[in-house]
Amino acid sequence: MKFLPYLLKHLRRNWIRTLSTVMAMAVCIFLFCTLQTILAAVDFSPHTEGVLDATFADGRAVHYAVGLDGVPRISPGGRFDLPVALSGEWTSDDTFSLAYDEVGNINMFQMRWSFADPQHVAIHVQERSDGSTFTLTGTR
Repeated sequence: MKFLPYLLKHLRRNWIRTLSTVMAMAVCIFLFCTLQTILAAVDFSPHTEGVLDATFADGRAVHYAVGLDGVPRISPGGRFDLPVALSGEWTSDDTFSLAYDEVGNINMFQMRWSFADPQHVAIHVQERSDGSTFTLTGTR
């Protein structure tokens, strides 16, 4: 409280700077409130993201987000505790392509899941760093 007289004297002496500061803060508050209202009104479609639940051979169960809009979703908890980035898209009515990137590691798997037969699924996997390929098949 002892500095209040000095503060008021300084504000009165530099009234243009004081007025411009107050106006700038009012504009910032207005913009912030307006942008928050616009963001609250935008509908973020739930079809831009999927989920991959998997259990690996070493017993790790994972729950990863998959970007379905061309933007990979990064999830924690990959091998060696590194993040994993996944993105996917339906390339046809019965084929889904999934990119599985172990961020910070050399592995990057390109997978093509084929559901042509309702009782079977075939997953064609290609590892991008060395070009190796293999196919997994499963039945219902």
